[in-house]
Amino acid sequence: ESRIIAGCKYLPIGKLTPVSIDSTQLTPFVRPTVARRGFEGGFGGPRLLVSRSVRTASMRLKAAYIEEPVTFQDIIQVIVAPTEENERAKFMAAVLNSRLAGWYSFHGTASFGVYRPEVKQAELLKLPMPEPEHLASPKNALSVRKKLVDLVDHYHNNREKALSFSDEENHILHKIDLLTYAYFGLSDKEITLIEDTAKHILPANQPSPNLFPELWQMTTGKEREAYASQLVASLSNWFDEDRRLSIRLVAFNKDFGVLRLRLHDAASAKEEAYSESSNTPLSEELKIISRALKKPIAQNFGSMLDTRIFIGDTLFLIKPMQRRFWLKSTALADVDDITSDLETMIATGAVRSAVS
Repeated sequence: ESRIIAGCKYLPIGKLTPVSIDSTQLTPFVRPTVARRGFEGGFGGPRLLVSRSVRTASMRLKAAYIEEPVTFQDIIQVIVAPTEENERAKFMAAVLNSRLAGWYSFHGTASFGVYRPEVKQAELLKLPMPEPEHLASPKNALSVRKKLVDLVDHYHNNREKALSFSDEENHILHKIDLLTYAYFGLSDKEITLIEDTAKHILPANQPSPNLFPELWQMTTGKEREAYASQLVASLSNWFDEDRRLSIRLVAFNKDFGVLRLRLHDAASAKEEAYSESSNTPLSEELKIISRALKKPIAQNFGSMLDTRIFIGDTLFLIKPMQRRFWLKSTALADVDDITSDLETMIATGAVRSAVS
């Protein structure tokens, strides 16, 4: 028998919401007796409540700051905060809801990536939570940390009003993501890797039963354009200012596409956005490339995944049309492969250097 459990409201796992909890709608536990009392010190005072399970739709942890007395079962983990450190607890609640925490959990915990999407107590304590003075820009980190605390306070104080807007939770989580990235001083490339992992890779790693992962479906024009923009922006850093890259999907079908990157003189080149053409059949474009190479191209691209062909000032990428090959993070990996090829070709004298 537990007097604390009998006298407190009970928080079922389904009522644990990110950032803040509305305890006014909760009721006491159904009976005063339990199999074991658990950690009763975690049922009151400033503290963080963190779900052991991970939300598969968004691949986020679910953490909330709370001070009101509530009881819960062990699927919810608790971190009790000293009263004088309640602001630090609010900061931690924000960071634990971020995509960065979900990304780190996937890479740093065993059960998340292998068995089921959950983060256990010992793994939770391994998540990075540095103080501002331990980061590259302490002054900036301190400012961002205050913004995260204010965000949690604002959401908690205006929760009833905020929840009247159906997308308010996504809005607050997006703000938390941006501020968390700023706190840790992440670069645009690092943010791209985290966003793609959270949006595409993790859901495919933990797919729902009988559901074909979106990552394996055919890519869309908007996704191909985003990939192309990332590819050109990253590659442009490797060339002199008087050279400019243009990019075009010159042929494609439901299985493969041919992406053409061409190097121009900046003075004569027109500003050209990414474009696509479906007028030329894929087989015809491959014949054109083959004649330029003066050698046949292997048709079994399925076993080769990505194929890169350099002809003069033009690079052809033959890519599968599945979404996973057209992520922005994939573009970063492709840039590494392309620049590695260029360095090898320059070193062996195969091409004239256009690299800065």
